[in-house]
Amino acid sequence: MNKNVYKWSTYLCIFICCCVVLVPFIWMVLVSFRTKSGIFDPGNFQNSFTLSNYETIVDDGIFNLFKNSMIIAI
Repeated sequence: MNKNVYKWSTYLCIFICCCVVLVPFIWMVLVSFRTKSGIFDPGNFQNSFTLSNYETIVDDGIFNLFKNSMIIAI
């Protein structure tokens, strides 16, 4: 019995740690699909869904920055 409780408490701690680590990344991805005005309105996700943030990144030349980083790294 004692060994079983120790095993499940270990699994519970691992699960809690995984949630603490993963929730900010999930939040980051979800917020990246929102408009600037919709970022701080958590109940309005369906109405503020947009890909314009990713269009801005591509238009600003993220591929040039990535290419320069690869040149320096190699």
